[in-house]
Amino acid sequence: MQDIQLTVEHRQAMDGGYCRIDGLPEALFMVPEDIRQLARQLNQIANDADQGATGTIQYPVEAD
Repeated sequence: MQDIQLTVEHRQAMDGGYCRIDGLPEALFMVPEDIRQLARQLNQIANDADQGATGTIQYPVEAD
């Protein structure tokens, strides 16, 4: 399975962080492995937001 390319704009507000996510599939068939991979990417986005990320980040993040 190839990662789904997501573009996320992280923002911080007085009541916490929020994200605008582009690239989520609309209606498509996914096998459990695909769903788990998407869940891992969404978990990473949530963790980054919790840690105060700001700006636009492409997920999956390419390792340097």
